[in-house]
Amino acid sequence: MKTLWIGIPLAALLLAAPVVKREDLNNLEKGFATSLTAGQMQILGYPSGFYIDGYGVVYSTEINLSYAQPVSPFAPTVSPEVKANTHAAELRQLPILRDQMRQLLLRSSVTLDKLPPAEQIVVGVKITHQGWEDKTGFPEQIVMQGQKSKLMDAKMGRASAESVIREQVQN
Repeated sequence: MKTLWIGIPLAALLLAAPVVKREDLNNLEKGFATSLTAGQMQILGYPSGFYIDGYGVVYSTEINLSYAQPVSPFAPTVSPEVKANTHAAELRQLPILRDQMRQLLLRSSVTLDKLPPAEQIVVGVKITHQGWEDKTGFPEQIVMQGQKSKLMDAKMGRASAESVIREQVQN
């Protein structure tokens, strides 16, 4: 019976200790936000990371691919030229976004050293637009994920990132 009483507090202590520390996620969130804004993307929902015990780490954010001109009482219409330029600029941003998402996955695989190798790292980005923008060619969201150990192999050059990262696009 004493073993049971000693084992219960020990088990509770083990279950209470998070595998991934909040400060580690904070640093990765800040780095991701910095890379997106450096790429001239507008962050509408600051990147947030969550650790889910037994699954892994999930990051999410909402962005606009550029600082698009909003419609206002002072500028109630947007010219066709601005619409075309905005669309072209955002199409150029899409590969940059995908690259930044891949980099976050790879960086997380080595930075989150306490994350078990079999658990997942996921990055989900919701892409929004102004009401007047042409959404042709843009997904509504992109989700990339990979197993920590395989992502680490890619980060260390033992595998290609394309072979270990699964991308899902929702239009």
